[in-house]
Amino acid sequence: MGPRTYFLGAAGLALATMFLASLTAAGAKVNPETNRIQLLLFGEGWTVTPTIMMTDPKISVTFIAAGDSTYASDMARYMRIHMPRNYEDWVSRVDTFMLSDLVPWGFTNEQFIWMRDSIEQEGTGLILSEMGWYGIGGWTGNAVEDWIKTPVYDAYPCDMIIDQQNQECPFLDLVHEGPFLDIPGIETVAFADEQGVHDPREGATVWARYRKGQEAAIVTRPFGQGVGVANSMGVERFMQPYYEWKFYRDYFINHVYKAAGVPVPDDLDLVHRIREQLHGFRDHRAYMIGMIDFIDKFNANTRPVEEMLANTLPLRDQAEDLYLDLRYEEAQEVMDQAIEMFEEIEAEAVKLREQALFWIYVIEWSAVSATFLMTGIVIWALMIRRRLYREVSVTRRVG
Repeated sequence: MGPRTYFLGAAGLALATMFLASLTAAGAKVNPETNRIQLLLFGEGWTVTPTIMMTDPKISVTFIAAGDSTYASDMARYMRIHMPRNYEDWVSRVDTFMLSDLVPWGFTNEQFIWMRDSIEQEGTGLILSEMGWYGIGGWTGNAVEDWIKTPVYDAYPCDMIIDQQNQECPFLDLVHEGPFLDIPGIETVAFADEQGVHDPREGATVWARYRKGQEAAIVTRPFGQGVGVANSMGVERFMQPYYEWKFYRDYFINHVYKAAGVPVPDDLDLVHRIREQLHGFRDHRAYMIGMIDFIDKFNANTRPVEEMLANTLPLRDQAEDLYLDLRYEEAQEVMDQAIEMFEEIEAEAVKLREQALFWIYVIEWSAVSATFLMTGIVIWALMIRRRLYREVSVTRRVG
């Protein structure tokens, strides 16, 4: 094979790869204007899920609190404010929705039909989090027996088995390969240990099973144009602290990507680092603004540092745009530039702060030194010379 032939073959392979990637991206359910996944969360208000989902720029979140911690009147108010008004509104505003351990009584039958039809016809993603049967004092906490009667149950990737729970076990075994759950350490993480049994339906893929009883724990299944993802123990439910697992945010986010049809990144370490940098950008910037505000109180010229800080915003926006297009390596390069710029800004701000506080340091040093000298003089006069404490002369008695 000659050089020309090899070049043409390599170029053709590259074009084919780009073409396949574009097809995959085209099948994703995202907002065409923002290129973001519009995620609507229904569920318990105390979960950490909304906060974690918002750490990924690819996801925009709306949250409607529900569950047994939310009063029915409060849920009704949240539904009036945030719930789409009709099917067309639902389709335009929701790319993926999550049902998280809640009862179905706050919805109308028409809304359940929207959910099912949008999954089947529009490719809307569905995530079920802790929606199987589990007994609490003789009743099921999420009324799964009523969910089974709703139209959206047709789109479930599994059947929910009433009056049956898995054998108590917090650990999972991965049984299907793929980036969705190919996350370092996932088989050593202690998740919730006892939940309802999910019976996978025909055409479903079982990704993980409970280690002890081998019951299905995480299942996906296509339904028409869309995909359903069922997490038996609950996406947010762990038996150990979140901070003990480095990739717990990525675990959450992968569920949304999978349901929305967005390719789950193969290089998780790279994407994890970008997510952490984008999430930390706000903290870096807030810290620098606070330092500049402090320095400004001493009438220092903070203009150069402010201009440097303003130049970081275009880098953040550029990195987010690249991230939204799944161009992770380029986004990483831009974020590295932003981090280097923050280091330069901090060095300049520290230098400016030292200059602004120089005379304060001089005045403080002078005051402390003067106090020290005065104290020394007094001590020397009282304790060494003892001028104020001369002995009384002895008188001699006469006669």
